[in-house]
Amino acid sequence: MEFQTTRKVLKNLSPISLADIVFLLLIFFLLSSTFVMQPGIKVKLPKADIMAMPEPEDNITITLSEEQGLFLDGKPIKMEDLAISIQTRLNEGANPYVIIMSDKIIAIESVVEVMDKAKSVGIEKFLIATQQPSIAAGGE
Repeated sequence: MEFQTTRKVLKNLSPISLADIVFLLLIFFLLSSTFVMQPGIKVKLPKADIMAMPEPEDNITITLSEEQGLFLDGKPIKMEDLAISIQTRLNEGANPYVIIMSDKIIAIESVVEVMDKAKSVGIEKFLIATQQPSIAAGGE
C-alpha cells in the first residue's frame, strides 16, 4: 500500500495570528516589567549595592534637595522649624522611622544637622534612601 504525499508550500502568513503573537508579547512585557516611580521632589540618590529593609507605613520622610531645599513629607520647611514639625508628627503616631532622602552632592553636614534635629525630639530610628541596585547598575 502506497501513501501519496504532497508537499504544499505555505504561500501567505495570516496577519491575525501575527497580531495575536504581538499582543501576547506586549501583555507579557507589561506584566513582567516593574515601574519604579519616585513621586514628589526629584533627588539624585546615592547608589548602594544592597537595599535596606522595606519602608514602614508610619514614617517621616525628610528630603534634602540641592535646588529646592528642605522638605518634610513633601512639604517645604525651614531648618529652624524642622524639630517642631517632627515633634508634631510624633504626637500623631508611635515611634516612626525617619527616612532621609538627600541629593548625593549635599554635604554630609546638612544630613547630620537634620539627624540632630530629629534626635532632639526623640527619634531613634533612621533610614537613608539610596537607589535600587537594578537602577544603579544601568544608570549614570
